[in-house]
Amino acid sequence: MLHFKSQHRSFNSFLETFGNSARNTSFYFKEAYTTMRILPTLAMAATMGLLSTASAIESPKPTVGEQALLDIAGKDLPIIRLWPDKTSAQPETVEYIHDNILIIRAVTQPSMLLFRPTHPDGRAVLVFPGGSYNVLAADHEGIKACEWLNGMGITAFLVKYSVPRPKDEPKHSAALPDGLRAIQLVREQSAQLGIDPKKVGVLGFSAGGHLAALLCHPQPDTVRESIPDFGILVYPAYTVPERGREELDPLLANPKPETTPPIFMTIAANDPFMPGTLLFFRSLRENKIPAEFHIYSTGGHGKGLKAEGYPFSEWVKPCERWLDDQKIQKP
Repeated sequence: MLHFKSQHRSFNSFLETFGNSARNTSFYFKEAYTTMRILPTLAMAATMGLLSTASAIESPKPTVGEQALLDIAGKDLPIIRLWPDKTSAQPETVEYIHDNILIIRAVTQPSMLLFRPTHPDGRAVLVFPGGSYNVLAADHEGIKACEWLNGMGITAFLVKYSVPRPKDEPKHSAALPDGLRAIQLVREQSAQLGIDPKKVGVLGFSAGGHLAALLCHPQPDTVRESIPDFGILVYPAYTVPERGREELDPLLANPKPETTPPIFMTIAANDPFMPGTLLFFRSLRENKIPAEFHIYSTGGHGKGLKAEGYPFSEWVKPCERWLDDQKIQKP
């Protein structure tokens, strides 16, 4: 289900959100009570009375976290609810820490924000921010990543997944169903969004990197529609059960070539999660999974796409080259 946060938007501005390709495409948006078909020409749309305002498209009220993201992005972005029927009395909260870093807390209505590039090339990447599975650092590990991907022609989805981690359960137990559902929804809507369903990848930071790793290492009961076609793991956390242990998280052990996609990983040598990330890379290589790993001498943890933390801050350059080498961006 796709929702558009808008109060007074024209039909043309709606089309601009989805790019010029939308002018020659029929999109379908199914709501609980209304199904609206947007016809491929403005003249025909006018005869159907759809040109008045975007009020014809039902829009949910953004949560506190979503509104903060929209404000930072500085533009109107479509919102896709992962579980439209899910409600909660617990409101989201936001906080700005350190260098004005946005933190989103208490996510009980998981969603995706759609970032559409000017010239989409068919690829799509779902971005999972970090935050220890307790909060979401959704600006420098979310918005900035989506904007970077847009610059390469990649359609990006910022995933606002469930946090905090449930008590007395695995840390990822609430977030993993959101990730699986998000990939499935993107593929279901791929034709409408101009996305190649065979070029849907994931990008995760820290705890989001662990979540992305789990998505790239599907369990036997995972449906094919929820398995990504490639993965980018940036300083992934929790790849080992405990720091200092020389064994992988059992959920990440023994990846299978027939289900695990190509993976790019990067981390700084002085990041506390580096040893576990190295173990995961070795496991990928031993099991003949195409993988590339970049370790930088310094940079620390949690820098995202910030300019600070050199030389780790240069990780985007080899990642762009890796995407090109994989020919993922080519039709």
